[in-house]
Amino acid sequence: RVISVSPLVRDEFREMTSTPVELITNGFDEDDFPAAASPACPPEHFTIVHTGLFAADGNPLNLWKVLAQMCAGDPRFKESMRLRLIGKTDTQIIRAIVDAGLEDNLEDLGYLDHSRTVIEQQRASMLILPLRQEPEYRKVLPGKIFEYLASRRPVLGIGQEDGAAAAVLRDAA
Repeated sequence: RVISVSPLVRDEFREMTSTPVELITNGFDEDDFPAAASPACPPEHFTIVHTGLFAADGNPLNLWKVLAQMCAGDPRFKESMRLRLIGKTDTQIIRAIVDAGLEDNLEDLGYLDHSRTVIEQQRASMLILPLRQEPEYRKVLPGKIFEYLASRRPVLGIGQEDGAAAAVLRDAA
């Protein structure tokens, strides 16, 4: 048997071989996400969180532009919005956020241990899942997506609308 971690890759393999192809996706450890989730951030803050590797080829430039426009047009939003990055973030992303004028809203926390990262995910107002732009990446299901869903917070997926991750987010909505 052939094992695939993405439905799109499974389908592609099925076209290439007569060997049975099975799907086993990534997932999450339920013990890491207790039913009594951490309380969300205080209502006076709108906290946008990204966890894990934030690579330059997934830089959501339009998101930074829209957030900057919202901050410019609404001083209360500018005061309340927090952009928290947890994990390894490419310097091009930090530069793009600063160039958009969002440096006062940026909290780059760097690497945190997994239990603290889970708490930050559960406390977020919104989690962002920017996906890389390479055509082959549409088949990828990042492991992070399952932890994001387990956090029971809204997820903003940014990337190819016909990709594997987009399908998971649509099915979870």
